[in-house]
Amino acid sequence: MVSNQRNASGQPESVSNSDPRILAQKGWASKMAMWVSALLVVESVTGLWIYLASFSMSAQVQVLVHTLVGIAMTIPYLYYQVRHFLVWYNQKVTVIMILGYALLVAMLVCVASGFVLTWQGYFGPRISDNWNLTHLVSGIAAFVLVLLHIAIAYQRRRPFALKTPAFALAVGSFCRQSSVVLIASAVIVTAGAMSLPSKSLVHEVPDDYTIPEYLNEFDEYRGSPFAPTNARTAGNVLLDSELLSGSESCGTTGCHEQILAEWQPSAHRFSAANPPFQEVQKNFAAERDATQTRYCAGCHDPISLFAGAKDIHNMDLGAPGMQEGNSCAACHSISDVDKRGNADYVLTPPTKYLWEGTSGWKKKVSDFMIRSYPRQHLEDYDRNVLRTAEYCGACHKQFIPEALNRFGL
Repeated sequence: MVSNQRNASGQPESVSNSDPRILAQKGWASKMAMWVSALLVVESVTGLWIYLASFSMSAQVQVLVHTLVGIAMTIPYLYYQVRHFLVWYNQKVTVIMILGYALLVAMLVCVASGFVLTWQGYFGPRISDNWNLTHLVSGIAAFVLVLLHIAIAYQRRRPFALKTPAFALAVGSFCRQSSVVLIASAVIVTAGAMSLPSKSLVHEVPDDYTIPEYLNEFDEYRGSPFAPTNARTAGNVLLDSELLSGSESCGTTGCHEQILAEWQPSAHRFSAANPPFQEVQKNFAAERDATQTRYCAGCHDPISLFAGAKDIHNMDLGAPGMQEGNSCAACHSISDVDKRGNADYVLTPPTKYLWEGTSGWKKKVSDFMIRSYPRQHLEDYDRNVLRTAEYCGACHKQFIPEALNRFGL
């Protein structure tokens, strides 16, 4: 092959196909190299976003993109890596080659750990912290190394590129096409996040819901719209009953089967639906009025309480899901307690994952998301307060407040 590069005398310089500069030019012109490099950057960016950004619909979409792209590119990457190695392994050892070997090791570790995490996220009860850390470290290392490898490789061949239009054209094409892939990936993530359903499960309290006499006369209720119970939500908002119900799903994912089996026949599960409580609540509502049953609901029926069902406009005083009594989500969403008792706790609404509480393939996606991206799940349901005696005492300590009968007990 003869290039149009010229030597110091201005004469055309003959360059063979085995010349490293020509090999580099072919590498820059390779469609496979472009796709692999661009998708490696996509994997790195989505991975870092998942790790650094706060929980959101966009982050969940990126978990799916990261997983699917990682699986799809594995075979092409391995094919390209073998071919790339065979082209360059017998060349003179340089910094670029050392970076390439380091990148190879990091990528193999990253790919292997990624497959382990994907398997655990889909088939296992949880992902391994050690494998997760391995994937994170190897992924960051691969991202840094691939950028250094490409940048130094170009810098080394830059003089040749300036003299060889074909080389410059190959580099330009590589950069343009890689940019298109990156932009397309960003569009897919953005479009996916915007198009997926997002239902608000948190609602403002209506003006006529609060009982003024409690708020105006008794400081102990701290402006809570749920008086005369001490229970309240963070921000004093109403919660759709869907947000705190659905306990069965906790044991059908392969995660919490034993504790679900223990909860199903428990007093906590039947705290709202058992006949004695229903009879007491009915009599209390008849003697006073429906709103006064909020006093009982803080401990016995939090789902209905926070759904706004303990109201004169709802004669059965129950909300969908009340049969679960103290559900998994209701108890585990408690974020703060006070030793006074009478349900003196604050419940912070949990954040639902994509398609959480659905069925079929959507449920499988949701279960995978919770297991492979558990940060929000743990933040919502694994609070330190759950491990304290005060947590139990919030409900298992009762007294009749003066606000309820005007003399206390």
